[in-house]
Amino acid sequence: MSRTLLSKRSFCIASGISGIAGVALLVLSFAINAGPPPGTNSADLIRFGEQNYANVLWGAWLQAVGPVLIVLFAFSLVHLAGAAQRVGGLDGLFWCHDTDDYQPHRNHFLHQCSAR
Repeated sequence: MSRTLLSKRSFCIASGISGIAGVALLVLSFAINAGPPPGTNSADLIRFGEQNYANVLWGAWLQAVGPVLIVLFAFSLVHLAGAAQRVGGLDGLFWCHDTDDYQPHRNHFLHQCSAR
């Protein structure tokens, strides 16, 4: 097995684990930090914060780290698709018309329509 294939395979595995772990961390953060009951007054809210201080901090940390892992997963998908060097979707968005035959021609990112 070549070194490049092994490195690409390990990158795929690591990025997949990153996406799964990010979602799991978000689900876990909402499970351990349910929040105060609705309709609480200020005194009850302060008491809830004092009693659940550790859970609130863990939930906040998990809600900060989870999306970072999900974004890393998304960037790795872009990299694996080979789309990191081009602006996605711009190939088919721009059309120009030739003045002679009015046939649509694809206008790629750096290509300009020729004016006649």
